[in-house]
Amino acid sequence: MYRHEQPHKFSQDSIEKSMRANKQFAEENDIQVYSQYAVAPHHSGVYPVYDPLYTSWREVWGVKTTSTEEYPKLMPPWKR
Repeated sequence: MYRHEQPHKFSQDSIEKSMRANKQFAEENDIQVYSQYAVAPHHSGVYPVYDPLYTSWREVWGVKTTSTEEYPKLMPPWKR
């Protein structure tokens, strides 16, 4: 996703389109992506789980493992 997009505001088709554009950019610029791991943005993926995000990760990137940013207590930057 680009520009801090919040996946929970998009359909699965839109999420996959954005991810495929990211993947194409990486391939065209020889940027190696080896991981099958992703960190959910704190706006999406913590609770409630937004299934289209996880489904898209699996379909486009082959992601098998995820985590969340500072879950369950997201702290503002000044408290980290």
